[in-house]
Amino acid sequence: MEMPRLGKSVISVVRLEKDLSGELKPVVLYKKAEGKVKKQSAGLKTLDKGLMRLVRAQQAFLQSYVSHHDVSKTKKADGWLIDLAPNLLEAGRTAQKKLKLNLPLM
Repeated sequence: MEMPRLGKSVISVVRLEKDLSGELKPVVLYKKAEGKVKKQSAGLKTLDKGLMRLVRAQQAFLQSYVSHHDVSKTKKADGWLIDLAPNLLEAGRTAQKKLKLNLPLM
């Protein structure tokens, strides 16, 4: 019997079959493979979380800036240069939201 395609949320597929004595016995047809365990020192967990939060905030900053830069560039000639400061401030606000810090921007 060929297994149909299963969604990612399916953990196992079990069929109940009767044995010679008439009792129902479970037969496992499919079982999801166990995921790898993340190996990390306990003390470095908070450092890793903070570093990844910072990297994601930088990524959000750059994506936001590029988006605003492209809009300014299409508005008018040299619009990206004219709107440089507001675009950087808006990108900074986006990054600040990703960092989840409530520091005021100047």
